[in-house]
Amino acid sequence: MRGKIHDNSSSLSNLKPLVKRLTEIKKQAEAIGLFTDDRELLECTCGLIEDIAFDGRLFTCRKNDHAFKDTGLRFIKVNENIFCCPECKTKLKVELL
Repeated sequence: MRGKIHDNSSSLSNLKPLVKRLTEIKKQAEAIGLFTDDRELLECTCGLIEDIAFDGRLFTCRKNDHAFKDTGLRFIKVNENIFCCPECKTKLKVELL
């Protein structure tokens, strides 16, 4: 009995549309403020930090605010690895996961 020979090129070509769709979904999630868990949460030396709400949305609060009240501010993405604090303008390098 002969085993079935798998064609890796066809397997890869089957994955390409799925990877493309997942990339589109990730961009849509980021556009509406959902955290996609591809980097560490940000924390600035001025005390502004990111956190994740129960619905998956990113928000910012003060480090010592035990009520976790959303400031309405958002860290600004400069490039893939750098974000800018909206309050003090400090540039933060993120750890990508």
